[in-house]
Amino acid sequence: MREVAWHKVPEPVLTVRLDGSVDYETSDGEVRHVPAGSFVLVEDTHGKGHLSRHSPEAQTVIWISLPNGLELPPAQ
Repeated sequence: MREVAWHKVPEPVLTVRLDGSVDYETSDGEVRHVPAGSFVLVEDTHGKGHLSRHSPEAQTVIWISLPNGLELPPAQ
């Protein structure tokens, strides 16, 4: 896997992974594997951010930028 150094997003982003996969590692050590067909809300606009480890195959991802301060309904 190819690792991308610590980084953060400029605004909250909903990512929809169409192919390839990625492992995201948060600053508290949590690692989440995101395979093709998954979506993730990336909200780390402050602090250290996250590490990304991408699979070697193609990476097709839809990025949907969300406005800062957007209130999402609580998960049910």
